[in-house]
Amino acid sequence: MDDFNKYLYVVTNDAHHNDKFIGANASASWWHRNFIMYAKVQVHATPGERVLVIGGQGHTAILKDFLAVDRDRINVDINEYL
Repeated sequence: MDDFNKYLYVVTNDAHHNDKFIGANASASWWHRNFIMYAKVQVHATPGERVLVIGGQGHTAILKDFLAVDRDRINVDINEYL
């Protein structure tokens, strides 16, 4: 589902009308929101700290990607504890 969720933004990215790229602007807004959310994770998930991040599936799809390349933080799926 993560890839499908991200795909929705790719497939609508080229939506435009009169040289106004509505799809690209919507996609940029989504990425911007995710970067803001991840900045909050970075602020709070400092060495020795644990944080629980709860988000919608669309956001967690990209947050997992950010965590996969972040050398200072690790992602632990909560399902391991449930």
